[in-house]
Amino acid sequence: MKFRKSTKVGLALLLLFTSFFVWYLGTYSMAVATSFEVNSPSAPKHLLIVTQQSAHKDSLTAGIITAFTERPVYIKVIDITAAVAYQTERKIDACILMHTWEFWRPPGMVNDFKESLPEDVPLFVISTSGSGEMLLDEEVDGISSASDTADLEWEINTAVSWARLALGLVSNTITLEE
Repeated sequence: MKFRKSTKVGLALLLLFTSFFVWYLGTYSMAVATSFEVNSPSAPKHLLIVTQQSAHKDSLTAGIITAFTERPVYIKVIDITAAVAYQTERKIDACILMHTWEFWRPPGMVNDFKESLPEDVPLFVISTSGSGEMLLDEEVDGISSASDTADLEWEINTAVSWARLALGLVSNTITLEE
């Protein structure tokens, strides 16, 4: 069987593109995060953390949890793949969503989850990307990250400060002394 030169070039390009795609997914796709809970489900506040598994997101999750371990906050951590189907017997008081951009956009399940979340649930999004400059959208509270460990403490503090405010654990008013 004889192939034209253009067919050979086309097949070579297709093979090259397929190889790149497999490498990219293997290198940058996130693993599934293990679901777990912290504190009692009877706690007066409920913080849902939706994430993907990566060293950086695991560190963020651990830092956020540490800040609320001694507080009356029930924390449920789930993977983004299970988020849309997540059923709770109680109201979610606040949600932190951590995700990685794939192919210059958030995974489809991120938007699916965002749309499934009741409108009255405050949402904070931590978007990670290579550049650290990609945000989910301008209508949602959040930050963008390049998964740089040098920024980890700031990212944890920002998420914890937001969650304390969203959960009503601190006052959102400033009083000035006379």
